[in-house]
Amino acid sequence: MKPPEVLVVGAGIAGLSVAGELQRRGVSVQVVEQAEALRVPTAGIVLHPNALACLDHLRGALDHQGSRIERNVAMDRDGSETVVEWKSVWPELPLAVHRRTLGKLLLSQLDPDTILWSTAPLKLIQEPEGVRVTFNTGDSETYQVVVGADGINSWTRHMVDPDAQPRFTGHTFIRTTVLPVTPSSSAEWRTWRHGPHTFGLMPIGQGRMAVFFQIAASEPLRSELPDPLEVLRNGCGDMPGEVRRFVDSMRLDEQLVTRSAFALTTSRFVAGRVVLIGDAAHAVSPATTQGGGLAVEDAAVLGEEIGAHGCRPEALAAFERRRQARVNAFQAIATQQVTLMEAVAARRVPGPEGLDDSAPIKPPVDASAWYRRLYGPLLAVP
Repeated sequence: MKPPEVLVVGAGIAGLSVAGELQRRGVSVQVVEQAEALRVPTAGIVLHPNALACLDHLRGALDHQGSRIERNVAMDRDGSETVVEWKSVWPELPLAVHRRTLGKLLLSQLDPDTILWSTAPLKLIQEPEGVRVTFNTGDSETYQVVVGADGINSWTRHMVDPDAQPRFTGHTFIRTTVLPVTPSSSAEWRTWRHGPHTFGLMPIGQGRMAVFFQIAASEPLRSELPDPLEVLRNGCGDMPGEVRRFVDSMRLDEQLVTRSAFALTTSRFVAGRVVLIGDAAHAVSPATTQGGGLAVEDAAVLGEEIGAHGCRPEALAAFERRRQARVNAFQAIATQQVTLMEAVAARRVPGPEGLDDSAPIKPPVDASAWYRRLYGPLLAVP
């Protein structure tokens, strides 16, 4: 077996995706992950058609284990609804699936021994023909390309854009997945808004529902809540009876996880032979439901460019040209997502061209046009 040409740092969605893309093109890959085993949060993930197009090799398994989402329905405390019909936004319906399911499917596509667990880089030195990497195990190796897929708090990012810093989005999430007491066949993702809180339910296949509770806050949480279930129940105390009954009936067989949400913009994705992908390069608000999708796109495009140019800086430069324009265009529009939510809470909804202070007090039933604008940059092939 030839020595690895590419080192991937991180075994999340971005890292597993790019490792699979490269191996399918005959490129030898080593993945290192500081965790002891595959670690995925107890949460669902929405894969929009832009992501599904890059996961064609997993389509059958994803359709079998996930759930197609026909519409989003957001309920306000006065009982009014804002609806997004996904068939009016995308050429096919998004698919929701457990993050663990997606992680295991991506992992199953890799050659044996691709991943070194409990391993992390300590030092990178760029040399003319490669990158010399020293690991926490004491070992060192030279790779032609290093891919930083190590998330929002990326260690690898200091080699590419050391000034880029994550910024708090103003929201903290409590989330898990459950088997509801009363099974639901609905293909709707429903949310209920009440003051600074939002409660959401989304089918993710295999009879499970993703549950999330969003809290508006001025500062991010620095640690897990001591009793997130109590916070969830108290926060839903004034919500409609259907929400309270669901929360009271939950039988937790997975951990309730508390996470503050961060966004990130970098000035560059590449420095020499080091490239960033996924949240290490760009992170968007969870409200856009595109963090995982953009990571999967990154992996597909990087695989294409290395397949075309080899493991050379020219491939990474071509990747950066393709990805930076697309990601920047989406991030520019995605910043309006918070404005949209605030407008809805204030009983006025922007049209597809933006906010209008003279808009009627009652929001329209269908907000699909606005979402077509939000996802517009992602309609074309990555």
